Amino acid sequence: MKRLLLSLALASSFVLPQVSSAAEPLRVFIRAGAKSHAPGAHDFPQFLKDWVPMLNERGAKADGALEFPTKEQLDKTDVLILHS
Repeated sequence: MKRLLLSLALASSFVLPQVSSAAEPLRVFIRAGAKSHAPGAHDFPQFLKDWVPMLNERGAKADGALEFPTKEQLDKTDVLILHS
C-alpha cells in the first residue's frame, strides 16, 4: 500500500507541473486611437505604450497598434481592447 501511494505521488509530481504549464498565455490586442484631447486627457497612445509591456510582464502575450488589427493579428487574438 505504501509503495502504491508513493508511486502515485511520484507520478503526479511529474504530471501536474506539465498540466499547469500547458496553458497558453492569453493573447491580447489593444487598438488605441490617436491623441485628440488636451495634454493628460484621453492619452490613447500612452495607454497602449503602458499596457502592452505590463500585460506581457504578467504572462499575457500582448500587442497593439493605433490602427485596427489585420486579419492575421485578429487570428492570433483572444481578447481585443478598443481604446480610442
